Amino acid sequence: MSATAPLAEIFSSFQGEGPHVGLRQVFVRLRGCDLTCKYCDTPEARGETGSCRLERVPGSNQWETVSNPLTTEDVAEVVRELVQFTPHHSVSITGGEPLRHPDSVAELAALIRDLGLLVYLDTACCAPAAMAQVAPVVDIVAADYKLPVTMREPIPFDDFARCWQAIEGERFAKIVLTDAVEPDDFAEHCAHLASLDSTMRVVLQPATAIGPVRPPSQETLFALADAAARQLRTVRVIPQCHRLLGVR
Repeated sequence: MSATAPLAEIFSSFQGEGPHVGLRQVFVRLRGCDLTCKYCDTPEARGETGSCRLERVPGSNQWETVSNPLTTEDVAEVVRELVQFTPHHSVSITGGEPLRHPDSVAELAALIRDLGLLVYLDTACCAPAAMAQVAPVVDIVAADYKLPVTMREPIPFDDFARCWQAIEGERFAKIVLTDAVEPDDFAEHCAHLASLDSTMRVVLQPATAIGPVRPPSQETLFALADAAARQLRTVRVIPQCHRLLGVR
């Protein structure tokens, strides 16, 4: 019997973050997250209750509402319908926090691969056992390293480290920067990341201004990027480009 999970939405768009920015993807957004990011930009997906909306035609912004939970076979069928319209690079499994549903993610990932698509997992990278379960069927992992100053309840570094070490495919770390991030403290975190993996690719993502959240000043952003570059081999600064384009 297929695994089930509560979903928030399934749609087609462009990857707006990280080194794969601009690639066409189907986004499968799962519900449920107990993290406390001050910069959260998908609060509607935090709870596990509620319906799921489906975009049946890519880029149409026309939605069909269905009840939760959905089976992995249901989700894979929606993905199959979307990719028939236009070529897609991969399927982004995001949230919420997708590692709350490792059985469903692992099963769905296998079905997506059967469709000839890559699996792109966007996660806070803080559930080591769940990551070990899904890692064999995931092709790309966007590991969101949460700076304590951007959280109400920090994530232990060891949880991130164990997840990072479990990843089998392509991986990169993403760090959201707000105006609360100080260069000296940030340099210490970069040193921890460098000690974990000296070849780590890191994307610094200035926070999108939403509500009280603000990105660093230009001066601070340069200082943060310099601090990262002194410790880590590959550092890029990339904002949320889908926000600039005005797409989902």
